[in-house]
Amino acid sequence: MEETAVKLSKMEKVKKIAQVRVMREFREFLKEYKILGIAAGLVIGSAVTSLTQAIVTGLITPFLQMLIPVDSLKTLVFVVNGASFQVGTVVSAFINFLVVALLFFMFVKVLMKKEKVSKDVLMS
Repeated sequence: MEETAVKLSKMEKVKKIAQVRVMREFREFLKEYKILGIAAGLVIGSAVTSLTQAIVTGLITPFLQMLIPVDSLKTLVFVVNGASFQVGTVVSAFINFLVVALLFFMFVKVLMKKEKVSKDVLMS
């Protein structure tokens, strides 16, 4: 009976050691591949997408609707020989892309400027 209890105790120790080793390897993996930074980037990217869509829907699209008299830009469709081309959907997606690209460009520009300033300070 005691021998069985000792074997179970050793088995439990081996399991604990394996669990600790797996957790350590997992933490090293997270650090090495900077997974938390990637996750933060995805969350921020998702928020930027929502913001961009709101800007396009709330500000840019109404301005374009003043120039192009349609009820909604997304419903702008051209029909040629029975085939409908949903131009409005493409235009909206393109505007979203341009706004995201512009925001990304400005963000990178600010980061590069700060990096250049810090390099200049280090060099002098």
